[in-house]
Amino acid sequence: MESSVRQKLMLRRFLTKGERLFGGINRTTDATAIVLIFLVALWIVSDVLARALFNHPLPGTMELVKTALPAVVFLTFTHTLRIGRHVRMLIFVQRLPNRSREMLDIVGSLFALLVFIMISIYVWDGAWETFLRRDYEGTQLRVPIYPTHFAVALACTMLSVQYVINMFGAIKRFRQS
Repeated sequence: MESSVRQKLMLRRFLTKGERLFGGINRTTDATAIVLIFLVALWIVSDVLARALFNHPLPGTMELVKTALPAVVFLTFTHTLRIGRHVRMLIFVQRLPNRSREMLDIVGSLFALLVFIMISIYVWDGAWETFLRRDYEGTQLRVPIYPTHFAVALACTMLSVQYVINMFGAIKRFRQS
């Protein structure tokens, strides 16, 4: 009896530390996305000023923006899901009893988890391929695309982990209701 209590306490500590670590990684990816937004905006403003003042645009603006935007979007998904600000059909969900709502959260999280695991596998494979080939975008300014692929792969993997966390939270709430 005592060993099972000890095991539960150890598991709880491990999960708490894991969630803290995951939260730190989540905040880091969110901050990275914010920095990327700022840098892209700064580059675009510089490009506009160069066009207006010197009649000469900055080379590679389209390539930089096109390469950075997927990373910005995907790196913010996990934070959005973590704080519960993702798109939901509230009109439908709010009318359900608590147990049905939690069951819907469990099923939805499980489905999304499976989808994002498949996407993660696919995107990690593509990221490694672009890294090994050293793929670039553009001719005037060669912008490497593999960092964006790795950012999207990391984000999809983090979404998978967050869906596991959400699913276990919904299971816990389901048992309590």
